[in-house]
Amino acid sequence: RYWRDWSSDVCSSDLHEAWMRLAGSPVFSFQSEIHFKRIAARAMRQLLVEAARRRQADKRGGGLVFVTVDEGVDGIDEGSQELHGLTEALDKLEEMNERHARMVELRFFGGLTAAQTAACGDDVALRDEVLAMLRDGPGQTGELEEHFRRAAAGATDARIPKAIGPYRIVKEIGRGGMAVVYLAERADLGNRVAIKILPNAWVSPGRRERFFIEQQVLSGLAHEGIARLYDAGVLEDGTPWFAMEWVDGETVTGYCRRRAGGAHEGLELMVRICEAVCYAHQQAILHRDLKPSNILVKEDGAVKLLDFGIAKRLDAADPGGSLTVDGAMMMTPAYAAPEVVCGRRPTVQADVYSLGAVLYELLAGEPLVQVEGKAPAEVMAQVEAGSGRRPSASAARIRGVSKTEWAELDALCLTALHMDLARRYASAEMLMRDLKRLLDRSEERRVGKECRSRW
Repeated sequence: RYWRDWSSDVCSSDLHEAWMRLAGSPVFSFQSEIHFKRIAARAMRQLLVEAARRRQADKRGGGLVFVTVDEGVDGIDEGSQELHGLTEALDKLEEMNERHARMVELRFFGGLTAAQTAACGDDVALRDEVLAMLRDGPGQTGELEEHFRRAAAGATDARIPKAIGPYRIVKEIGRGGMAVVYLAERADLGNRVAIKILPNAWVSPGRRERFFIEQQVLSGLAHEGIARLYDAGVLEDGTPWFAMEWVDGETVTGYCRRRAGGAHEGLELMVRICEAVCYAHQQAILHRDLKPSNILVKEDGAVKLLDFGIAKRLDAADPGGSLTVDGAMMMTPAYAAPEVVCGRRPTVQADVYSLGAVLYELLAGEPLVQVEGKAPAEVMAQVEAGSGRRPSASAARIRGVSKTEWAELDALCLTALHMDLARRYASAEMLMRDLKRLLDRSEERRVGKECRSRW
């Protein structure tokens, strides 16, 4: 029960009650409550891990050292592998940063909140550092948790499962910072799906929360331009998963490069993309991670938006901005609006900026900014330096566009990318309307030119 409730206030209150009972005992001598909790966290870690090892040894008929525990850990079977992974991850983290490992131990085995973990000493600088690294509550994450996630990823088994629910796994088709995606098929129906799972879900309450939010978001979206949700569940070891429409396509930028269809084809695709984004906004959903790799195009030209992993409901309560902070930390800087990079609360105009960045790349033949290996401050400096950069000025720009058309494309693109929100398109619908008008004018000019050539 303790292990299952570690993220709640139960563990913290239990430890505090134990401290109050033992503080005055002549048998025990603790320097302070935090000293007691450090010892309790280490003891709880050892207790749970040894109990898990003993139970696994019993199943194999082995002979590990017997550890006497009470009925409180009877539910340890369901998390035995997780506990092994956790303690191995902590060992690895201790090699990387001993202080971080101690704090993770307090947080994950001591049941402490972020503030309590930060109060592990009288060092003010240390407290501020810990509070910056460790954010408390579902939907939040921090540097400490990220270090721990990386250590856990190296310590746990990443084998591809043979089946998930009623689906047989075919192969892995994607892996990101939070989840893994598999191509799978259902034998009885014969259809193929993409299954997204959250490995090591126990490492981060924030990522679990974000994963389930994505599930809920997708369940409420029904648009031809958005990959549909089919099914969802939880594996025996507690790993959450959901099955969604498998899109056999390529990124929008890859599709346009391969076909070399010119500006007209790119603008038509952008209109379809905007239609899907407008629909999501009408359902009060911000995507927050619009980029070429999350926009696939099928061979017939159908567009599909993917990965609502950091999506946010515009009408959802977000105490303390927890989901906003979490999403901002997981953004893709090359396509993120400047105000989001700076940590401000995103609006629909943040998605408009991302659409503008995708449009720029389609027209210019290269990304608006190069951000690989750069810190947010460096990204912002590059965005500010490139503010007002016209796609027509790129040496890799698409060919076959007249000066008049380039002037219109530049104006449209720069309006979507404007750093001043008052001068940026107020909605994806406004951007879409201008794209359609530009396409109409381009068609009128083409028809007019054909008529003149006949005369």
